[in-house]
Amino acid sequence: MLQDTFCKDPNKLVFCEVFKCNPEPAETNLRHPCKRIMDMVSNQHPCVEDKAYGRDIVEAYCQACLYAGIKTGGTDTKAMPVQWGFQVGPCAGVDVGDRLWAASSSCTVCGLLNELATSSSVPAPDALDLQPQNPS
Repeated sequence: MLQDTFCKDPNKLVFCEVFKCNPEPAETNLRHPCKRIMDMVSNQHPCVEDKAYGRDIVEAYCQACLYAGIKTGGTDTKAMPVQWGFQVGPCAGVDVGDRLWAASSSCTVCGLLNELATSSSVPAPDALDLQPQNPS
């Protein structure tokens, strides 16, 4: 059980495993075999190191977008260590442009953290094909 980072206390995040009624782990329960393997190598102390530079900025930015009601599909790191991307949507029509402008203005959160941010839009590849599709 973990603290809920978005809803805060008293809310919690709870992870659970899925078992069948026989009680074998479900095929989608990948935590079960992972735990079995990690227990076998517990003397080696495997760990994951996270070096995502700028995470504090991205998290503050996401909070600003959530507060503003901007629909975002997620964030991801890019080629450079401090380069991040985020997806606006799902939305359609002029709402896409409105949300992009609002999301860009949310980059002002960087100024509060004494950082510089730039914004550029990259449309989905099929979004540029405005020709009607005629099945043949």
